[in-house]
Amino acid sequence: VMVVVRGHVVAEGWWAPYSADRPHLLYSLTKPFTSIAVGLAIDDGLLSLDDRVVDVLPEHTPPTVSSQARRLTVRHLLSMTAGHESDTLADAWEREPTDLVKGFLTAPFAATEGAVHTYDNSTTFVLARMVEKVTGLGLPEYLEDRLFAPMGIEDAEWDRVASGAAFGFHGLHLRTEAVAAVGEL
Repeated sequence: VMVVVRGHVVAEGWWAPYSADRPHLLYSLTKPFTSIAVGLAIDDGLLSLDDRVVDVLPEHTPPTVSSQARRLTVRHLLSMTAGHESDTLADAWEREPTDLVKGFLTAPFAATEGAVHTYDNSTTFVLARMVEKVTGLGLPEYLEDRLFAPMGIEDAEWDRVASGAAFGFHGLHLRTEAVAAVGEL
């Protein structure tokens, strides 16, 4: 735990086995870092909120994808409003164990895209793949170049799927001080 007020640490503490110098697994706090990468790619003109998944990742698009899946955009993924009834992660991996993007695109929809928010880890995984496609860099490498190195953040570690890609929805390990610095940003 770290409390920062106007750039100054006013309280901090860790519970064993953690310490100030040990990177912590951020679990879902990884998602905002993927969203930052999306924002940077948008700012660089490489991606837009209206870009469709199927256009950016055609190699991950199943041949018989639904019309709704074809309409999904960066905006739907960032807002987790793809239209699924629940988190699609387990279902997507079951459908396509070697390609979670394909599995996500074939998961059944319960609502029209943009209509309902459903917390869905797969949306952030797909965003990570989109960032990688348009930047030509892995998500960890892109964030290292564009966020971590300029901020002086070291020791970022990433858990990865079997292909070597970062999960994007969880798996980032950072020290508490680094999380606080990005939070202030």
